[in-house]
Amino acid sequence: TAYDIRFCDWSSDVCSSDIHVSATCQRDFADAWPSVTAPSCVVTNGLDFSAWTPAQERLPEILCVGRCAPEKGILEAAQALVAVLPARPGWRARFILSAADAHPAYFQRVREVLAGLGGQAAIELQRPFDEIKSASECAAIALVPSKCRESFGRTALEAQAGGAALISSGQGGLAEVSGAAALYLSAVTPSDIADALARLIGSAELRARLAHDGAERVKALFDIRTQAARFDAFCRMIAYGRPQSPRRASCAGHGWITAARS
Repeated sequence: TAYDIRFCDWSSDVCSSDIHVSATCQRDFADAWPSVTAPSCVVTNGLDFSAWTPAQERLPEILCVGRCAPEKGILEAAQALVAVLPARPGWRARFILSAADAHPAYFQRVREVLAGLGGQAAIELQRPFDEIKSASECAAIALVPSKCRESFGRTALEAQAGGAALISSGQGGLAEVSGAAALYLSAVTPSDIADALARLIGSAELRARLAHDGAERVKALFDIRTQAARFDAFCRMIAYGRPQSPRRASCAGHGWITAARS
């Protein structure tokens, strides 16, 4: 989440600089190492949105993509869906999971819970990115119930790039990705997730608004060309235009600012 770039000129004047994947990481780094005064900036993950083709007609599907680990809230999501979907036979859930072998007992518990939904739920493991992208472009709802402080939130970015209405925990960098364009959980519990799912399933208008606003937001802020240009500009600043005194650069509000570090 924090990357260190070092430049050295012929006079051996070395400058250490930090590039962070989110403002959350930048703040956490500053809090953990307050004595570090090197310049830093935020360069987020980005996407080439010209390659994304969100479907206009969405599948009645809830998509959950992520590592099958306790901190990702996968079990809570499964339990919520078991409470919600039986009364909504037109809807189904699709879990695309990775690293299931790292937590075999946890994965088995997720499987046991979802078995109660029969054909209304499917689990797929270790799928290639193209399949995840296609799923995001078709599903009506995406669910990112992470319980940990996420460094960024690429799963949320991909869901909104694909045009899904997003339910998110908002932990860490997840809130930076989605802003006001997601339905946030007050807590990552089966009951809170179930309430959010019921609300979205029951409101085509809310789904359409969140899908539209989410897609517009991520296109405006996370284009890969924008992030590459930000990275290049920071490298040029470090290599050729180092400030006279240590300063901290960031992309707060997704625009460049510099502020003296006391």
